Amino acid sequence: EDRSPASGRITLGVPPAAGRLLIPPFVERFQKAWPRITLHMREGVTSSLQEWLVEKRIDIAILHNPPHLEALNISPILTERMLVIGPPARLIKNKNHPATYRIRDLAELPLILPNMAHNNRRLVEHAALEHGVRLRIKIEADSVAFAKALVEQGLGYTILTYAAVQDELARKTLIADPIVNPTLSTRVCIVTPREKQTPKLTQESSAML
Repeated sequence: EDRSPASGRITLGVPPAAGRLLIPPFVERFQKAWPRITLHMREGVTSSLQEWLVEKRIDIAILHNPPHLEALNISPILTERMLVIGPPARLIKNKNHPATYRIRDLAELPLILPNMAHNNRRLVEHAALEHGVRLRIKIEADSVAFAKALVEQGLGYTILTYAAVQDELARKTLIADPIVNPTLSTRVCIVTPREKQTPKLTQESSAML
């Protein structure tokens, strides 16, 4: 028998990049399963989403590399490779630009990355530190959209997942090259507040996501 609630609402927190790929198919399935439930979506960077989860302002979030906090249940769902995102080919002065980068090659690039509060930045900095590489951060841009726009203008390079740039790659306004030996990856997780009794709708929505 179906015990899922007939009405109510659930709030989902999504980072800017993951939302584009994951959310439309999820919303379609959610509406079929629970036509009378209101789905409220909030976009935010990982640090904001974590805060909202702990404060129970959102029910579920998709997070990149979340820290292990007592207050949160974390379920890894996939690993995404990070790519070096560069301007369109016509703006690259060195026509023999590498088709792949190693961590140490990142030292040569004028980088556009978010500030240290962002997990993406900490991931890149940690990899650089492990390889004795000093990064050249040219611009700190906390918004993925800002970073992409600046790269598109030829003002530097950024490091993002494929999901964050798939539209631009299709339009050829940006190019993406993999980081190899070692690869640089981010873990994507579904995170919910840790409660004695997780609401059924939260459990079922997480499973569907």
